[in-house]
Amino acid sequence: NMQLDAVAAQLDFLNMETYDYHGTWETTTNHAAPLLDSPLDPAAGQGLYIEATISAYLRAGVPAHKMLLGIPFYGRGWTGVPDVRYGLYQPSTGPAPSPAGDTLATDGVATFRTLEQFPGTNGYASHRDYFSLADWLYSPTFLTFWSYDDPATVTYKMAYAKLRAGGLGGAFGWALKDDNSNATLVKTMAQGLNIESH
Repeated sequence: NMQLDAVAAQLDFLNMETYDYHGTWETTTNHAAPLLDSPLDPAAGQGLYIEATISAYLRAGVPAHKMLLGIPFYGRGWTGVPDVRYGLYQPSTGPAPSPAGDTLATDGVATFRTLEQFPGTNGYASHRDYFSLADWLYSPTFLTFWSYDDPATVTYKMAYAKLRAGGLGGAFGWALKDDNSNATLVKTMAQGLNIESH
């Protein structure tokens, strides 16, 4: 019911919350911030992915150059997930326990800083969905699944931001405090958008 074209005319830019499409308010695992739809996704066709959001705003008259693509610097996780399709699109028993020492200290969410350390520990391995261009972590040892953005998915998204409708206005991350001490995600965003980072 919003007149998005009129709203956009009053704004310099819009931060697009292109994340949290899925999370532990649902009992089935899924990507929190998929770029594209997947025919394997139980939610396929419902518009729960980035391209659907951007397309809807473009159709509503929001100029591409005013939209900033949102990148989550945290992941969403489920536990009690069966070892089928490496945990993707599977039922769960609830939110993944908050990892020890993670600053968010909330079941079902964890910072990129924490999640990037998981591959190779406690049975965790990284997996990529080439339909959605989304990555995730799964541990058959702990039956735990984490959806998160890593440098590879951020690189895809920056290419999308540069190319979609002649170029979106840029990107932003939520939240900077959840990046690692090397600012890996911020630097990946800057490099992908051809912005100098220091």
